[in-house]
Amino acid sequence: MRRFALPAAALLLAPALAAAQTAPGRSAHDHAGHNHAARAHAATGAVCEECGAHGGEVTAVGHLRCETVLGVGGVQFWLTDAEGRPVPARGVRGAVSLQVAGNPKSYRYDLYPAAGANAPSNLLALPLDLSEAAGQEVAVAARLSGVPGVGSNVTTVRGAATIGAPQAAPLTAGTPVRATDGDAALIAAQKDCPVMDEPLGSMGVPWKIPVGDRAVFVCCKGCIKKVVAEPAKYVAMLPPPPATRATDADAAAIAAQATCPVMDEPLGSMGVPWKVPVAGGTVFVCCKGCIKRVHAEPMKYLAATQTGDTARN
Repeated sequence: MRRFALPAAALLLAPALAAAQTAPGRSAHDHAGHNHAARAHAATGAVCEECGAHGGEVTAVGHLRCETVLGVGGVQFWLTDAEGRPVPARGVRGAVSLQVAGNPKSYRYDLYPAAGANAPSNLLALPLDLSEAAGQEVAVAARLSGVPGVGSNVTTVRGAATIGAPQAAPLTAGTPVRATDGDAALIAAQKDCPVMDEPLGSMGVPWKIPVGDRAVFVCCKGCIKKVVAEPAKYVAMLPPPPATRATDADAAAIAAQATCPVMDEPLGSMGVPWKVPVAGGTVFVCCKGCIKRVHAEPMKYLAATQTGDTARN
């Protein structure tokens, strides 16, 4: 899945796009001559003058009704006619622009009919990780071509929604163990105990507490119970995982990414690439000098690896 990325100062592009609903859309009413009061959709909480069957904002363009659904997993466009009957999306293509409120930059993506044998025939889908835009309003504009019954005309639809927080499984702490020599890089990156704010190692060999795919190191045994009680709190205090040299096991991922998103150079052109873990994925870069750029704007560069675009500017 592609990731939507904003500069760190603005926020910033986990879970995959929710499985598309197969129920046909409800009739979406034409707003001409009407003054509907804004209301909230029962399932999604989205507030709009006319919420569609999937909780999105409905735009009327002639006979066409397009329901725009924005969520943590991306953007969906459900096509129906004025009576609520599905309008086939096969052959429809589009370009989508996304913009977060308060940020002048917009991000453009190509739009296609939903993939998969069981995908609804009237659905256009842009799988996109919007988890880091949670709590922010995102505006979307789409230009669609090839819509049945519209001919060669381009259809423009717009919508906006506040992205809800992803529903992630609660973090739980594993069994605490003493750190080993193999943990030296992680300890050096973390530096201090998040409970006591003391340097790790100042009270002997640190303790290691596994939490999800991360590890929290504490200075002494007495700090363990606090991390076990509130693992998410202490994981959030950790620095980004350190970058490492890629290995043979990363060959397929490197081949798929192909290009460094920072320098727009082929991976491997400057020696063994570096592997930079970020929330929701991994970014490979051509050299050590690019690592700090990824750490500063991780979602921006993660998005670039998914779209194949460079993120130099």
